[in-house]
Amino acid sequence: MNKKINFRKKCLPARENLLQFIERNIDDGFIFKARINGQRWLGELSDISGMLKENGFFGCEVFKQPPERSKDFRNISEDLFLYQGEINESKGLWKRELIPKEYRQHYQDREFKWIHYKVNSLAKVLVNEQFPNISCEALMPENFERCGEKIKKKNFLGRDSYGKRPIFRFNLGIDGIEEVYAKSSGLRFYFYHSYAKPQHRLTSVSDIQVTSALSEININESLSAEGVKVPRTIGYYDSITEQFAFFEGIRGVSPLEVIDKERETLIEQDAHMLASMCLAGYRKHGFEDFDDKVFYNGELYLIDSEDCQSLYSRSLENLINLLRDPSDSSELDKFRAEQRNIFVGTLRDALFSYQESLIRTPKEQMAYIRHFYEKMSWRTPSFDEIREIVSFPKDYMTADRHLSILSDCD
Repeated sequence: MNKKINFRKKCLPARENLLQFIERNIDDGFIFKARINGQRWLGELSDISGMLKENGFFGCEVFKQPPERSKDFRNISEDLFLYQGEINESKGLWKRELIPKEYRQHYQDREFKWIHYKVNSLAKVLVNEQFPNISCEALMPENFERCGEKIKKKNFLGRDSYGKRPIFRFNLGIDGIEEVYAKSSGLRFYFYHSYAKPQHRLTSVSDIQVTSALSEININESLSAEGVKVPRTIGYYDSITEQFAFFEGIRGVSPLEVIDKERETLIEQDAHMLASMCLAGYRKHGFEDFDDKVFYNGELYLIDSEDCQSLYSRSLENLINLLRDPSDSSELDKFRAEQRNIFVGTLRDALFSYQESLIRTPKEQMAYIRHFYEKMSWRTPSFDEIREIVSFPKDYMTADRHLSILSDCD
């Protein structure tokens, strides 16, 4: 997580553990499959946990005994037990293993030892220290969902949809924060065909693709460092099955509502925003749509960075290889030249896409280019350079359009 934000952290009981997640999303009879083969069942838990989060599931040998006499301590397989009672530190799976007689003296002559698997019943809640009066409990899903509103978005058919990543809006009224947006992680499940499922697997899920909520916090901080106006980060909720990133709501208006009155300001700030995104190393799908920007107190904000992706191809990402030989700058020079071409390419895409909205005249084109170059700290472009930038062939295709066609082909 970005070091510029200092968080205070608290661990609280998660509303859903790994077992409950599997039964809700994958196999509602999963717990009964433990009786087939306890070891394979634990392996299945480990596999699914690894799809959600690295190192999410493991067992530890503990000296403390489980609450065997509790009615909530259930035997689900030979020598495998599940506890979901009130004692938080005892929650999870307990595996009983026989101790060889020659080692029992090290275990106070006990016959069995216990391995405890916690199945991730706890969640980490982090709150930005800039907001000392916001409690970690306020950011628990079971609390803000109860009083919040689930946000609908338009899908590609123009219909209302909650999208792949549910977003909630709720009022807080603490530390000057009126409105908060809670953006969840996105989950996409992949399943084996019946004939292709490996024999050792007990469920048919082959993979779970997780769109992390934390990534938007990190992207926002990178963009903010380059001067892009973004909502302040309030906090983060993290359990093995759920993530939420919390951002301050910006009560602005769509730039389209003030475009005639504020066109010059919008041209300058939008060009600076685009250049700053380039300097931070990001490209945003749909940057020119204005759907994810608001105008507030004379400033243009980017309120959603979910669609930001790396600006560079894989061939350009490994800069360390270019810096290993300080005596040879030729490869670095090539990179800088290609980097500038990429930056200018994003500028051309914006100019092309804005022709019927923000930028209507050659004068406005020149202003946008000049502001972009200014933010890049490049020299003022010549007339010939500007003419080359704004000369679009009939078959000109933006990067967004190109990627859209490739997606359709897939």
